[in-house]
Amino acid sequence: MKTKKIRFISTWKTKQAFTLVETVVALFVLSVTCVIVLSSVHTIKTYRTYEENSHDIAWYQFCTEFENQISQEYMEKVDFNVLMTRQEDKYIYYEQYKNMIRRTSSKGGHEPLLLNVQSWNLFQHHDYIIVRIRFENGKIYEHTIYTRQMLKKS
Repeated sequence: MKTKKIRFISTWKTKQAFTLVETVVALFVLSVTCVIVLSSVHTIKTYRTYEENSHDIAWYQFCTEFENQISQEYMEKVDFNVLMTRQEDKYIYYEQYKNMIRRTSSKGGHEPLLLNVQSWNLFQHHDYIIVRIRFENGKIYEHTIYTRQMLKKS
């Protein structure tokens, strides 16, 4: 009896074909792989949409905070894309440093206002300043700040 069983197994293994179990396992692995790849593609699309919208949100936050801060300061000058203001006994500088816009003061320290910035340009006109920012992803934003909103020099 044992010899027949061994012969049956040995003849079964000599054939070059997939068994039903091997086929089911292969189809299961294929389906799991497809599910993972498709969900990854969806996640990547969602992340890219979020990344594009996060620049919009950061820009609007920057504009609001920037206007709020400089409305409490005295306008001094715009020179080489650096906005210089005065608040009581200290000078405040708004400038680009590496890939961020930061606020520094003559008393030390700095405060990052906007990140992932490729370039920042300031254009001063008679009663307003134009702020133009290009993010690292290539998007360009522009905002006008009226200097009459700022405190007048005393």
